Amino acid sequence: MTNSITVTMPADDDRLTLVVAQPTSARLKGFRLALDRSVAAALRDACKTTVSEVAKRSEVVYAADIAHDRDTQYLAVPAALLAIPQSAPTGRMAPRRQAAVETDPQARAILKTGSSLDLLRAPELRNRTFRFYAAVVGNDPNNRTSFVSRWNPHRVSLAGRILTLYGDQLHRVTEPLLVFEPFFDMVLTEAGIAVLNKDAFERVFRDISTMRERVPVWTDHVIESLPLSDESAEILRQASGKERVAHRLRALFEGGTLSGKKLTVGQLRREMTNQGLPVGRIIKGQKLVLTEEDVPTILKLLDEGYWKGWLTDVAWEAGSKSKRR
Repeated sequence: MTNSITVTMPADDDRLTLVVAQPTSARLKGFRLALDRSVAAALRDACKTTVSEVAKRSEVVYAADIAHDRDTQYLAVPAALLAIPQSAPTGRMAPRRQAAVETDPQARAILKTGSSLDLLRAPELRNRTFRFYAAVVGNDPNNRTSFVSRWNPHRVSLAGRILTLYGDQLHRVTEPLLVFEPFFDMVLTEAGIAVLNKDAFERVFRDISTMRERVPVWTDHVIESLPLSDESAEILRQASGKERVAHRLRALFEGGTLSGKKLTVGQLRREMTNQGLPVGRIIKGQKLVLTEEDVPTILKLLDEGYWKGWLTDVAWEAGSKSKRR
């Protein structure tokens, strides 16, 4: 099968811009860093190493709970699946027509405008930390490839120590120290994103803390599909402030499993009974009556995260999933 995302080897004469992204209280802020030729060449080599690593692996289409082999596979997030919400809609949600992968618009905007970002000079580094750094490569401003690493290159943790450089003798290092990895975690192209490190992708492009305005949308999407009491709906909204609950709500929204569905008490009772969940405590009459502790259970049930062994009848929970081929 042909991979949907093709990552090409950068040429030696391709323009390369080094970008860093600093998290602030309101948003991510991007900067450029000035490079000499030797550092630019080293970063270009890291890009080439990353392209080679992608080429060695087979492609698996990304899903929030996907299971894959990092040594033999990479995750593909095709451009057709990428969704960049411009704002948080209000009111009832229209049914989703297909699966989508929501990403934080800030990170991608920084990469798109990389060559025009403000230059961050050495005296301005101080104690700044960075969410990620990236090599943005290409001569066409409308079609550049971004190699991204979720790594803070500024070694603030070494501040206060005696740093030295050993040439003919030890010399004190007094200027800011930045350290870079020999490869990148993911590559962004016009066709989509090739991900070698799923955790890095989640932290850079899908960090819940930078997507808080979307949480009510994901929550309402689930609430509208369930026969919840008013009190239980409010409990679910309150629980959505927890990161792990927000992750599950987003996965349900993106996957489209509940789109256009209004689940009945009968459907929920049958599946809860089948999975050995406390039906009598959670279902009261024609409503789900939840406590805060019940929220993760119901969300996992909706996400088809429970099953029983066909021989042992042992109940299991899925940590991750992969589709049968």
